[in-house]
Order: sequence, then C-alpha cells, then structure tokens
Amino acid sequence: MCGRARVTCTDADVAAAAGTSAFVNRDQYEPRYNAQPGAAVPVVRLATPSDRATRRATSVSADLRSASDASDASDHDDDERVVDYMRWGLVPSYASDESSPNFFAMFNARAETLAEKPAFARLVATSRRHRRGVVLLDGFYEWRAEGGAVSRSVKQPYYVHLTGNDRGGDDDDGSNAAGGDGSSSVLLRCAAVYDTWRPRVGPPLTTCAIVTVASSRRLRWLHDRMPAILRTDEEVERWLAGEEGDNNGDGSNAAPRGVGSSSKKEEKRASAVLKPYDGEDLRWHAVTTEMSKIEFQGPRCCEETTPKVRQNVGSVADLFRKAATASPARGGEGASPRANARFLEDDDGGGEGDGAPAKRKTPSSPSPSRPRGKKPAASPPDQRSIHAFFGKKQREGR
Repeated sequence: MCGRARVTCTDADVAAAAGTSAFVNRDQYEPRYNAQPGAAVPVVRLATPSDRATRRATSVSADLRSASDASDASDHDDDERVVDYMRWGLVPSYASDESSPNFFAMFNARAETLAEKPAFARLVATSRRHRRGVVLLDGFYEWRAEGGAVSRSVKQPYYVHLTGNDRGGDDDDGSNAAGGDGSSSVLLRCAAVYDTWRPRVGPPLTTCAIVTVASSRRLRWLHDRMPAILRTDEEVERWLAGEEGDNNGDGSNAAPRGVGSSSKKEEKRASAVLKPYDGEDLRWHAVTTEMSKIEFQGPRCCEETTPKVRQNVGSVADLFRKAATASPARGGEGASPRANARFLEDDDGGGEGDGAPAKRKTPSSPSPSRPRGKKPAASPPDQRSIHAFFGKKQREGR
C-alpha cells in the first residue's frame, strides 16, 4: 500500500463507522483529499482511564456530550470505544528524544511480521495493554507503471474505495457503481496499531501504522499489498479486543504443534481477521497524475479520468495521421521523380520508381559478404581473351 489516502469523512460518518461519538484530539483533524504520513487520521480504539481523567473526549452534539459526561461517573466497560485523531506514521515510544518524528519510516505494518518486529509485537499482544486500532479512510491511492511500448512509461495513480453495497459494478474492471469520485462510498475500516511518544519538551504524540496484507485476487494487478480491511462489525470487535478467535480449526487458541514461541501464537491468531478482502464492493478507477504532487489537494484528487497512457496513445495516433495527410508516401503515388531517384539510390535493390530512372553509384569496394549490384554476366562461348587475339596477329605477320 502506498502512503496516500483520502480522509475527508465528516463527524457523522466517523461516528457511524466507529460505533461511538466520543472524540479525542478532534482539533487535530483537517480533511484532506491527498493525505500522507504525518496527517491526522481518525482511529477507533478502546477507551482508557486517562480518557476520563483528562476529560478530553467530546461528542458531536450537546445531548451526546451530556450523556458522555454522565458515564464518567462509572467505570469503563471493556468494549467502550473512542475515536482518537492520531498522526499517520508510527513513532515508537522508545524513539530518541533528540530526533524529530519520522512519519514515513513506519506508516505501514506487515501482518506477517507483526508479532516478530519489536516496534509492533508489544502493540498487538493479547492483553489489556495492547494498542490496537482501526483507521477510518474514505479510500486510498496506489500507483502502477503503465505504457512503455507506444508511449513513455507513466506512473498512473488509482483510487481504491468501497461502494455502498456488496456487489459493486457488473464488470470486474474497477468501474464505479457509485459515481466518478466515489462520493457514495462507505468508509474503509483498516486494522492498525498505535503508540505514544513522549518527548522531553512538548506534548505527547500518538501515532499509528496501518496493517497491510497480500493483495486480493481482484487487486493484485495494481499492487502486491493492500490494507487489512475489517469489513464486518464482528471483525472490528475481535481485532480491538485482541480476540481473533480460533485459527487451528479445533476450537482452541493453542499454538500449533512444533511452535512454542508466543510470537508465532499471536501471528496465527491475528491471521484469522487480517486477511485480503476480495469483495466485489471494493472498486477503483484511474485519477489524475497530478496526484503525485503532495501539495495537490481538492475533489479532483479522486475524480475518475482516462489513464494517461490511453491519452498518450491517442495523441501519437493523431500525430501520425496528420503526418500521413500532410506529406505523400516516399516512392509512392504523387512523389516527385527526384524523390524517387534519391530513394532508389539509397536502396540496394536496383529498381526504378515512378519517375526518371535513378543514377546508380558504382561501388568502390563491395563487401564480400554482401555483394552490391548484379553479378557480371558469363562470357559467351565464342568470346576469346585479348591475349589470344594479339597472339593470332603476331602469327599472321610472320
């Protein structure tokens, strides 16, 4: 998965997808059609005691805010959620205090190695201390190299999103069922991990990384990786709770025989929900190559367009068509005798054009491997050499 996404969802969209109206760090959010690592994205996570203590959670309406305040008097439920606006691009808690945050170093986390890499393993542990989240996106962008045969190779961006139904279009070519900009799409819920970095100076910084898996059959043509999409509420609940369920087929969560490490066990459990999504409601379309510029923003980022390679092929065809109309064919009908003669001089075939015969140059040293011109004709049977002729004259004079 490339590091570009569309994050323009409204508070109502986020609340509906998250199952909660309690927001944390909402003031950090700025909708972006071309978001990159470092941008604030909405992340669903389980609530913590600090959410109540700091009273930073807010809601989208006064009535919901009052209900949230009333709930502060009681203990948190295990499944209570909040939406925390985090910076995209994981900065681990143990990062050097002297270094500035590098959001591009770990904006993705491969599902296959989550339980092995130190930066991620402690975040997915199945305990009350795990730090799992669900990033909400309108869609994401991926680039693919196209062309090269007729036109120059182009890095063509595509916008990938979900439609509002589970069938999508009739064709399996990524055509939209909901309009050219995916405006009727539903939010993507992507598995993620998060961490909090506390620098010596300044406020804490909470960041996240989106979990990726191998691409599904339908998306494999575009890229070999894709986000781990949690399509159902059950999958979201299991991921957040750290209860991915049985992956051994026997109703147990025990590690398979021969696997003794806890990291292998976590990897097996996580794979039950971290898998490629291949539903037909996953759609895509080509977008403008202006998307390659980080500063390019606005609705045009995700509007459907003709791939650049097809535009270039059309331009090249028009160019040749105009050239053929403007200048007659070489050596063909309508060509001047001078042009025909020149063409024939350059040609080793020895033919003639429609105009005057061509003057042929006598080659000074024809190559033995490529003889130029015709072979000399054989001498007639009665032709005698010049030596024989003069020899006869001398004999007659005696």
